Amino acid sequence: MDKNLLIEITPDNIMAKSYTGDKSIVKYSKLAIGDVLEGAVPADLLKVAVYDIGKIINVFNHFSEADEISVDIKYEVISEEYVGTEILFHTNSLRIKVECADLSLLHYISGEMIKRIVKAAMDDKVIDFPFPKEAFSKINSLCKIDSVKDFLNIKIADGKVVFKGKSFEYEVGNVPKDAKIDFTILNEHFSMVEPEISTFVVGNSKLVVKSQESDTLIVIGRVD
Repeated sequence: MDKNLLIEITPDNIMAKSYTGDKSIVKYSKLAIGDVLEGAVPADLLKVAVYDIGKIINVFNHFSEADEISVDIKYEVISEEYVGTEILFHTNSLRIKVECADLSLLHYISGEMIKRIVKAAMDDKVIDFPFPKEAFSKINSLCKIDSVKDFLNIKIADGKVVFKGKSFEYEVGNVPKDAKIDFTILNEHFSMVEPEISTFVVGNSKLVVKSQESDTLIVIGRVD
């Protein structure tokens, strides 16, 4: 959604939350810290602002799969907040340093706000349906036929779920025959959804995509 990302680290989890300027899209993901890291976190919450998440991804390309990588985060206490200033990735033979960004440069949305947004979207639910993992790459590929600003319509009628772009129609599954809704988003918004086995929850004004493979969800507002 944005190359700049605020990573929040607690003693239990690593979290990331992001949204577009108009909050028409909100995305959240959480990972148990014990799944990827060992070590201590200095506070209940450590905020690490990454200016370009692509740089962090690229760092790992310089290590081999067999490497055991250590990650050290330098931090300062600013206005009673623990704020990362530098991330060091290192092995016995290689050290790579990444400077952290200023917190003021990044969007921040609280956990409570995320809960309220998701609850409002779920309360608006008209229907939900499973979405197969393999359909993500298919629809993303079809969307490239059209412009990123073209519309992508999710049409549910006659027991079928059809994704319809300007130049294509693609049927992805079946639902009860009495279900009926038309929901439209932008082409570019679909590419922000994680390509994982998911549940699509469609309402009158919001679409919630909940991954079944990770603790990740995205809320996308309807485009009229």
